[in-house]
Amino acid sequence: MTNLYKTFGCDTREELYEKMKLGVDEVRPLLEFLDYAKMSIMNKEKNISSPIILFETVSKITPPTKDSARIIFVDTKNRPVHLCKMRLSQRADIKRAISEGLTAGAANLFIATHEDSKDSRIDNFVELSESIRLRVVDRLTYSQSKEEYTSLGARDSYQLDENPEIIKETQNKDNMTYNQLDKFNEYAEFFARQELKGLNIIEDVELIKEKMKLGFQFEQQEVLGYLSYDQDNNVINLNPQFKGGVNSSIIDPRIILKDLLREENMKGFILFHNHPSGKTTPSREDMMSTQALYEGIKRLNIEMADHFIIAKEGVLSFVEEVETNSFSNIEYLDKIAEVKEPIIEYRGQATEKVEVKPELSPQNDLKTVLSELMEQDYET
Repeated sequence: MTNLYKTFGCDTREELYEKMKLGVDEVRPLLEFLDYAKMSIMNKEKNISSPIILFETVSKITPPTKDSARIIFVDTKNRPVHLCKMRLSQRADIKRAISEGLTAGAANLFIATHEDSKDSRIDNFVELSESIRLRVVDRLTYSQSKEEYTSLGARDSYQLDENPEIIKETQNKDNMTYNQLDKFNEYAEFFARQELKGLNIIEDVELIKEKMKLGFQFEQQEVLGYLSYDQDNNVINLNPQFKGGVNSSIIDPRIILKDLLREENMKGFILFHNHPSGKTTPSREDMMSTQALYEGIKRLNIEMADHFIIAKEGVLSFVEEVETNSFSNIEYLDKIAEVKEPIIEYRGQATEKVEVKPELSPQNDLKTVLSELMEQDYET
């Protein structure tokens, strides 16, 4: 099998990294793949907080057609997390799009449709989305003759540029198979290590998570390690310790401590491991072993700031997201909260309410709702 380095005319990881930093055209496909892997399909730093920003985002993608809508899935801060095409007449394609959006961590969405799309099909999709708690924040209608979009919420129209810079939808991701090449995981880890050095664990926490996700999300075995930082909370080193099986890696304090105690100028560390399953949910063993390590490490006057679980769906922070953890690093948690952005509201008139049915409940889960709604009569 051809390895990653040879694919891009390189002999070493250092050579490939240098080409990427220089932005050499030869490695542009790999850069695009890494953008997809980070779920940075669009600029996640720019929240879609108004119709004009929504238009600026939509203007960078190919316009919708009569039967093919464009869906922008966003998080709670209205930052894009996934972009895809979706055929309004195909039940399977609608299910596929929603599944991709949920996997990417979507909380809301925006939809752009063609002026000749059937209203009934659009309404069916909106009803389905709302029924599973994916709020449709706004809807854009594309006029092919006028080359403009109209916002349903703001009732304003926006003209397209003559030569817009088009970005690629993630529907083409199946053609991106670089992670299957030999040496990819080795390079991903190396790339993450280089990019992490010097980042601040408080001010750059989200960027750190992004780099960690990129470095370990494609591993087929669980990798356990730590990220060390200095007195100024800046990253010193990324140190993967060992690999476990497909489903487990046992946290052995002796192995962690062996390298930790050799670190110079280290104030503390963030533990991490990946889940090859793609899900970040911590297991009972994850929580028990994390607590045991934390209790032991604090006696040595070493700070353990957090434990990250890395997977394709994202990065979980024990300190921020696991209610049962007993980390006592309150100062770290408070500082992270200070730099977190507030939830961004969309400054545009909300779309019309639709009747939501059925309701989600323990007896009526997401899978059931999707199945029932997709089996209902559907206009073709």
